[in-house]
Amino acid sequence: MNHIAKRYISLNMTKIQKIWMLIIVLTIFILGLAGYFFYKNTSNTSASEQDEAKKLTEEISEFMILPEKDLPSVATVSDITKLKDQPFFKNAKNGNKLLIYVNSKQAILYDPEIHKIINVGPLDIATNQNTNSQAKIALRNGTTTAGLASREEIELKNAFPGINIVKTESSQITNYKTTLVIALNPEAKDAANSLAKFYNTSVVQLPSGEPKPEEIDILVILGNDQVASKGN
Repeated sequence: MNHIAKRYISLNMTKIQKIWMLIIVLTIFILGLAGYFFYKNTSNTSASEQDEAKKLTEEISEFMILPEKDLPSVATVSDITKLKDQPFFKNAKNGNKLLIYVNSKQAILYDPEIHKIINVGPLDIATNQNTNSQAKIALRNGTTTAGLASREEIELKNAFPGINIVKTESSQITNYKTTLVIALNPEAKDAANSLAKFYNTSVVQLPSGEPKPEEIDILVILGNDQVASKGN
């Protein structure tokens, strides 16, 4: 009787071991399969995001010069009501694309439906930093249109929260055709380049006959191109 009982228990243990082995094998198989699909889906998502970034870059490069060798991160505006208090998104709508160039410190808001750039923001200017650490900017009206510098100051502050405009004034020369951006402080070169991109121009030297402002890092001389663009 004891012999039969021992044999019965031994047979049952063998069956239990087989069941456990089967469970372990199935678990490993399922985990491996799940891992495969997770890796596949993750890879596809990353590739999809890169493809979208490249496509948008090609479209936008037709309108403006983009940072070289700097593939942007892309985000989609899905709920504009959450962004209504941010001036940068003042004219945005759901479906717009936000391209963020981290290395170049630039953000571009783009509407892929109408193929238009909605806004451009230098990240180093738009960040809410202590004004003491930001570039000090002066705006000069280089045209005969009264109040252009003051109006431009408002637009820049709406577009780039935190921008440090410390002075607005009129230039002694009032026949500038295009807007000029002058980096008076070498340490503000990157910020000057970002402003120059915003105005579709380039950073230049201080023009002859134009006095150098004191304690200013960047001088922006507004030209008649700004008058025309604003319909004044």
